[in-house]
Amino acid sequence: MQRVNEEIFKAKKDNRKTSNRREHLIPDEPLKSVCTQVPKGLPIDFYDPSWLNSHSAGQKTIIYDAFNIEFLPDASQSLRGIQHPNERLGDKKFANKYWDQVIDCYDILHEIPDEEELDDLDEELETESEVESTKEESDGEEEVQELAELNQLHDQDTEMEDVREPDDFTHGSSHVAF
Repeated sequence: MQRVNEEIFKAKKDNRKTSNRREHLIPDEPLKSVCTQVPKGLPIDFYDPSWLNSHSAGQKTIIYDAFNIEFLPDASQSLRGIQHPNERLGDKKFANKYWDQVIDCYDILHEIPDEEELDDLDEELETESEVESTKEESDGEEEVQELAELNQLHDQDTEMEDVREPDDFTHGSSHVAF
């Protein structure tokens, strides 16, 4: 936000255009802010690098969106009122084009895995999928055995019902004493 205010101040000095912009006056004694929390999820270049780098890696990942950038490397070009041709690019293409230039001043190495880490993750995922597939195969065999046992028990029960005679059942009256 400081960069935005600086660019507005610079634009104010530029007499080429007239505008209805408000002047942001900073009071002599700072007032307590109504906003007590940092805005979260904004592209990383919205935050001051020295302020952001002073936080722990866990706090950083909560605060910013590490995969997007909003401004050109020279923010004055983004904030001058005339659209830079590269600002018409989609978010992904814009980030790919200017990522290295903007990100240099931010300490975000904890976010970007190197090639070895990516290879290790791929190997772990492959071994996990192999273990799961063998477990699923063995679970399937166990289920088939359980179903066969249940069918045998059911068949035995139906045979027992066929053997019973109708006189064995009492209908209508009960012989229970209270």
